[in-house]
Amino acid sequence: MGYWCCVSIMGQWCCVSIMGYWCCVSIVGQWCCVSIMGYWCCVSIVGQWCCVSIMGYWCCVSIMGYWCCVSIVGQWCCVSIMGYWCCVSIVGQWCCVSIMGYWCCVSIVGQWCCVSIMGYWCCVSIVGQWCCVSIMGYWCCVSIVGQWCCVSIMGYWCCVSIVGQWCCVSIMGYWCCVSIVGQWCCVSIMGYWCCVSIVGQWCCVSIMGYWCCVSIVGQWCCVSIMGYWCCVSIVGQWCCVSIMGYWCCVSILG
Repeated sequence: MGYWCCVSIMGQWCCVSIMGYWCCVSIVGQWCCVSIMGYWCCVSIVGQWCCVSIMGYWCCVSIMGYWCCVSIVGQWCCVSIMGYWCCVSIVGQWCCVSIMGYWCCVSIVGQWCCVSIMGYWCCVSIVGQWCCVSIMGYWCCVSIVGQWCCVSIMGYWCCVSIVGQWCCVSIMGYWCCVSIVGQWCCVSIMGYWCCVSIVGQWCCVSIMGYWCCVSIVGQWCCVSIMGYWCCVSIVGQWCCVSIMGYWCCVSILG
């Protein structure tokens, strides 16, 4: 019927053709191919290269670490599904995973690694340089060594630092920070802000645009309700209470 196929016992090559398509298998491992519906794939025993193709796309697996979708010795490897591609490296140069035309990389040795979803990207570093996670086009970073790390939701951002430089949390476009070493920390709700300090510098709480402060070391503290304000001092310098726009002060030291 005009089709052909070959089988070699000594292993040079062998081919089988069905309905105009073809495939080959080699015992000595030069190469072998399997073709289904006009597409083709190859598998190599000695590791030159091998490819697997489904629906016109292709991927490769290499035992000796050349190229083709998966590499055991770790130079690089790629896997392609539906025309997209990804790579994984055992020795940690880089590796990528692609879904729906986007891509990501993961590095075992900690250079960098990225994960991309829907065209956005993020990176994670084992050695602690930085790592980022992106959702819906926004991004955040987390650092193992404590340089800084950020988390972004819906275009807003926040950072947390392990060494205590600063950290921020952002919700709905507003932001707040918390510091482990006690420099300052802030919490923001509905565009207003407040701060709490571990070392007692100052801290503030804001509700509906008004503000108040409380100090651990007793410099001063304030409480504001409905636009009016009052203060209370632990060391007794002064304290104030305001009701209906009027105010009064009471001193612990007299």
